[in-house]
Amino acid sequence: MIKPNYENQSIVNLMSTILTHMGGHSPYRELENFSSEKLTEAKNVLLLVVDGMGYNFLSKYFPKSFLFQNVKTKMTSIFPSTTAAAMTTFYTGLAPQDHAIPSWFTYLRELGLISTILPFHNRATGYSLQTKTVSAQNILKIESLFNQCDGNQFVFLPKEIAGNPYGNVVLSQTSQCSYKYGSLKSFFKTMLKVLKKNNKSQSSNFLLGYWPNFDSSCHSKGVAHPDTQNHFTLLLNHLEKFIHSIKQISPQTKILITADHGLIDTPPERMLFLEDHPELYKCLTLPLSGEPRAPFFYVRPAKVAQFEAYIQKNLSFAGDLKKGEDLIAANYFGLFPSHPKFEERIGDYVFLMRDNYIFNDRLEGEERNLHIGNHGGLSEDEMFVPLIVF
Repeated sequence: MIKPNYENQSIVNLMSTILTHMGGHSPYRELENFSSEKLTEAKNVLLLVVDGMGYNFLSKYFPKSFLFQNVKTKMTSIFPSTTAAAMTTFYTGLAPQDHAIPSWFTYLRELGLISTILPFHNRATGYSLQTKTVSAQNILKIESLFNQCDGNQFVFLPKEIAGNPYGNVVLSQTSQCSYKYGSLKSFFKTMLKVLKKNNKSQSSNFLLGYWPNFDSSCHSKGVAHPDTQNHFTLLLNHLEKFIHSIKQISPQTKILITADHGLIDTPPERMLFLEDHPELYKCLTLPLSGEPRAPFFYVRPAKVAQFEAYIQKNLSFAGDLKKGEDLIAANYFGLFPSHPKFEERIGDYVFLMRDNYIFNDRLEGEERNLHIGNHGGLSEDEMFVPLIVF
């Protein structure tokens, strides 16, 4: 299991490098092999995040690609190695225990429910949590990285997820410009158009582009599936043309390409479900939150001994059970005093899944989650991401 390296070699440290260049400040050190000095001559810094593009995926399946040939260094993701936590890191420059968005399913004590935090929905009903009396700003209580940046900032997001309550907080709509796109072609076309339009501006520019569909293919088809490989090949073709175009219109642009996490494939026999363990279910006060590769357990105080014994006897082959407070103390989630809401959002226990096991539950009306590609854990495939520089 790979522990995040928040000292100097994680995506948090990459954001420290970018933030320092843009006139802000991060409590974390800059990336060891890529400090802000490397960006001194750059008028534009463009950060492209390809959801799910792990370092091991690139090195195994596309080692001769122009993308892998331009890898500057290998970094760790954060923990849990998941989009909700990692993308919040890209948007805030902070580690999970600093921004308190640990996972896709996040317990919000102030509302008494498990949320799907990125769409800002109630997990059970699917309805938005945003009401006249409940705002994402009051729930999340985090500051956008964009509020600290000098110059101009631009964000490029799929039209399906742009402009929701979570995004309005972490992207700080008042201080940057957000563009929506609908396809891979329009993704690159829109970024190129914005770069060209702002090329004559005297201000520096920071652009952040996010592509989610590679991760989606890994989830539904698997990392090694031909459809996933074909999608990535198409992405490579668009990237190569895009980079060539930027060289022509904006040579002072530095392009940084990375990912939020990698993925690992799980066969059906390694998909475990809480409903198959009724004695374990009786020990819990809440549904599972966290991720299938790192589920969070909220345990009834009177059932702690029974809970621990059951895991040890029946499920120890699949993972290591850790207390949430012990993982905080061991710096799995970050290095500094945590956000006041963080500890209550990670549960009493975290199950660190071994190999490629997952552990899921489901609420009434939900179907069994049968994702083939999964992430959130501490395997090399999930934790290592590349930094590619053009």
